[in-house]
Amino acid sequence: MNNEVLCLELRESGINEDPAELVLRYRGWKLAAVLEELQELHCKSLPAGFTSTFREHAKIRLEQSLNAIPDVTEALAALDYPKCVASNAPVEKIHTALTATGLAGFFDSNIFSAYEVGSWKPEPGLFLHAADSMGFDVTDCIVVEDSDIGVQAAVAAGIPVVLYDPTQRVEQSEEAIVIHSMSQLPDIVGGLFAS
Repeated sequence: MNNEVLCLELRESGINEDPAELVLRYRGWKLAAVLEELQELHCKSLPAGFTSTFREHAKIRLEQSLNAIPDVTEALAALDYPKCVASNAPVEKIHTALTATGLAGFFDSNIFSAYEVGSWKPEPGLFLHAADSMGFDVTDCIVVEDSDIGVQAAVAAGIPVVLYDPTQRVEQSEEAIVIHSMSQLPDIVGGLFAS
């Protein structure tokens, strides 16, 4: 959804990209890095204030149209463990997304943003900070990710990782346990904590 808004904003500056391609190429990336690379690829400069305008428009779109991933509400309810969100997104965007999807109650104030921590995935710092802040050793944690750079960050942090891949582009991974539906998550997490 953010990529659709981003593509509309980019188009106004003469950069034409397909939203689906942006997802494949840049899922989980820091926005500044995405914009820097796109400007280089297209030999264009974005106007001052581009990021804040994009974020305003994306927030409106999220509030109006974002829905929870199928089966995620039930999966989170079935997991009787402390939970947090550790995201490369700004805190305001995380809160907007959690509120729009009705998932905020599962995480309370356990929200960790790379913008506050100063470490972006694929660096391990965000996950290490989240584990420490919640009072857990990394060996007592599990990361659930939807991006390759998130998997890299979890592996670098020494945390077992589950890759949610609803498109089934990844069947197996040496670095992560792959699931294609959130309905699989409670059994996978239970199995990891049992081992």
